[in-house]
Amino acid sequence: MIAGIYDWMRQIIVFLLVTELLMRLTAEKYHKYLKLCVGLCLMFLVASPLFKKLSGLDFADLFSKAQIRAEFNPGKILGEEAFRDGVLTEYETAAKKQLTRLLSGLSLSVERVEFWIQDNVIDGMSVWVKEISSKEEKKEGKISITEIVIALDSEKKEVSDASNVAEFVARMQIADFYDMDISHINVIKEE
Repeated sequence: MIAGIYDWMRQIIVFLLVTELLMRLTAEKYHKYLKLCVGLCLMFLVASPLFKKLSGLDFADLFSKAQIRAEFNPGKILGEEAFRDGVLTEYETAAKKQLTRLLSGLSLSVERVEFWIQDNVIDGMSVWVKEISSKEEKKEGKISITEIVIALDSEKKEVSDASNVAEFVARMQIADFYDMDISHINVIKEE
């Protein structure tokens, strides 16, 4: 009986010493929360002999054996990837707006932007563009002068060369704007 009382008093003293150490190590703004938790735990620790007598359970033993198990996967954290994808989507939307303004002089509108990611770093981008028709230009208040091409061969060859030139100029402007290597930029013209 006396050994049980000494054991009970030793548990309370050790608990109070540990909590005093915690109080000194934590910031002052957390003291009220720590005092609340310590008070509840101390109340159960002090009343544990009474609880043990009434219910037959040793609450101090249950309290000391209680463990919080958290499994941590050292791989990727689930929310980290979702956050990165959300930020990337917002960045793609902002880049689409910037590129639409940048390429409007070439009569190109940006349909979609996709970044190439390597080792969590943006390595390049693909830009899908569409040629703005003269009707769309008139809506914006622009005057369009059609390009006159004189060729000895077929007219289709010259038109495809002109679209390749427009894509190349668009790649150069994007590379200059984002200070990237032109080989890391891909411009795809949609019909």
